Amino acid sequence: MWRLALLAIVGCKHEPPSPAVECPTCTWKLLGAHAQAAAQPTATGRALVTLCPWRGKLYVGYGDYQRNTGPIDVTAWDPARGSFTHVHTSDTEAIYNYRAIGSSLYAPATDRRAGADYAVGEPWRDVQPVTSAHAYDMATLDGSDLWLVGSAEGDDYLATAWRSSDGGAHWAVAHQPGWNGRYYFAAVYHHQLYIESWSQEPIGPSEVFDGTSWHAGPELLPEGGHGARPVVFRDRLVYTSKQTFETEHRVLAATPNKLIGFDGTAAAVVFDHELLDFFADEQQVLVLDTDGFVWRTTDLAHWTRMVAAGDLHPRSLAVLDGVLYVGTSDAKLYSLVR
Repeated sequence: MWRLALLAIVGCKHEPPSPAVECPTCTWKLLGAHAQAAAQPTATGRALVTLCPWRGKLYVGYGDYQRNTGPIDVTAWDPARGSFTHVHTSDTEAIYNYRAIGSSLYAPATDRRAGADYAVGEPWRDVQPVTSAHAYDMATLDGSDLWLVGSAEGDDYLATAWRSSDGGAHWAVAHQPGWNGRYYFAAVYHHQLYIESWSQEPIGPSEVFDGTSWHAGPELLPEGGHGARPVVFRDRLVYTSKQTFETEHRVLAATPNKLIGFDGTAAAVVFDHELLDFFADEQQVLVLDTDGFVWRTTDLAHWTRMVAAGDLHPRSLAVLDGVLYVGTSDAKLYSLVR
């Protein structure tokens, strides 16, 4: 298996893409097809849209909540066994996000069916404490609380952030501005929680909770979109302008998906090309662009084009134990070897 730690760092910020590829002799190894995703009735449902490494396994997100194709199986690739392992079936139409918080892994119910606002393990189970319409992200601000953001079930489908101050035992509405919309992300940065609602377009500026009260923050979506999967890298908040999936919202469908960096003052694009997915750990950020190339940076300024994956029809990427994996639009999983 190809260990990413051996990569050299080359390239310059904002230069046109180089024809050179860092590892032209690398090849992709087909590991298998995700059976439950492959059985989905729509093309959107069959795509592996997110990969999340956790406790030595790679958890897979998929589904089509525009067409309501759930329930969704929580399944992970287990390198030790060389196979997918099914651990739970969640009562949602899609799982597009996983969040490792404390000693647990959470899967917000992108579109709740009847019995789940989120799934959590281990042991894996569905939890329905708030009756959301959509749940997109989860976070912790102080290590003991939990946040769940999305929109509330009801006639108005209000953008809502819920909070549990006791690790998930009891929940309450923490913030609900009173308009139809959704919170797609919950970002913790410099001991504050950042959210920004979306309803056809971003409803900015951001809203910030400092542990005691809410106040208006900077605009976090300068390129439009709704924001997705924020992480902290090199003391900057990094996230995408949206998550790539089929949508009937024309404005959102037309918005390019860009990688955004926020330094506490302003948000700006840090990768010039449109992307499908990104992955970050303590050493690096990887981006999968819409041409099927994987790019790498260690500083958000200098980018290296690592390897081509376009022939696989890739949709997601992640690194587990130094090995690069790609999930595809037809429910397949590949690893990179040399």
